[in-house]
Amino acid sequence: MVHLYLQQLLEERKVVIVPELGQFTLIESPSTFDAESGQFHPAVRTIVFDESKRFEPSDFVNSVAEAENTTVDSVLHAIRSLIYDLRKNITESGQYHLKGLGNFLIDDRFNLTFVQSEEPNFDSFGLPDIEIIAINREDDFSIPEVSPADINTSLPIEEITVPEEKP
Repeated sequence: MVHLYLQQLLEERKVVIVPELGQFTLIESPSTFDAESGQFHPAVRTIVFDESKRFEPSDFVNSVAEAENTTVDSVLHAIRSLIYDLRKNITESGQYHLKGLGNFLIDDRFNLTFVQSEEPNFDSFGLPDIEIIAINREDDFSIPEVSPADINTSLPIEEITVPEEKP
């Protein structure tokens, strides 16, 4: 339940703090074209996680409780259960997968880190970089200039008749 609302609120708000876990921020970068290399880079969406914000005020719990028509305590219980599973899985297997978002790991300094999933939802919309190949024409192609004297005005112009409007 928590991961679904986290995804939804990230889309809507771009910054979501999950109490006792941390802050998730969705950063959207527009597509770019590098003329020098001929590479087109599609738009990229990156999720940044900051565990240090886990005790900051947040309305995440209230938003989920309202959407689920449940109590704040039951949402806090779901979050604490997720955090318990996260820590247990990291201890046992070295990582925890948060469905649709990415994986939590412990880095060399024993900090909780987040690695974004490569699923199209939050990465680059599923598009790879595209290399644009320039087409160079070797022929000298030019449009000839036309002067008014070159235009043949002796051709007859057909008479056009417009039908009368009926009242």
